[in-house]
Amino acid sequence: AATMVVGFVWGGWVTGGTARDQATAAGNVARTELASSICVERFNAATDSEARLVELKAITGASARRQFVEAGGWATMPGQTSPDRRGSEACAAALAA
Repeated sequence: AATMVVGFVWGGWVTGGTARDQATAAGNVARTELASSICVERFNAATDSEARLVELKAITGASARRQFVEAGGWATMPGQTSPDRRGSEACAAALAA
């Protein structure tokens, strides 16, 4: 019993459910980072990217920036029909920085 207490408290042991939740969270973070990177790359590859970047930076609200990126189509991942919301938010933030 003492080994179990030490393992869970100090050893970093987790239950199967916790491990599954952590894996899901890590997958979501990785998916968002990938979607954001693709979005930024697609945005920068557009012929009018410099003008669009000026437009994006002029927008003050994070939600409005996300909508701008989504409307431009840069956040819609290949094979998908709608943009990735978290990826759009991260993309807009990266571009506006």
